[in-house]
Amino acid sequence: MVGPWRHPPGTLRALRTILGHHYVLCHRCRRFADMVIPRGMEDRKYEPSPFRCRHCGDRGALETAVPVGYQRDTAD
Repeated sequence: MVGPWRHPPGTLRALRTILGHHYVLCHRCRRFADMVIPRGMEDRKYEPSPFRCRHCGDRGALETAVPVGYQRDTAD
């Protein structure tokens, strides 16, 4: 039997639990990265996205799939 959800709704934790793995996309730079939720940010609201592109500063879009032609952003 499943008990009640004990965490706040509309959070990054809920998004990851219900929908699974996500990517953070920057549509301006056409880059993506795996969504990694740092410890302590699990209960932060997912809208608007708390992630920003480190190249242009735009807010990242949270998506379950990466569009064709996007490059993986790696930490330099």
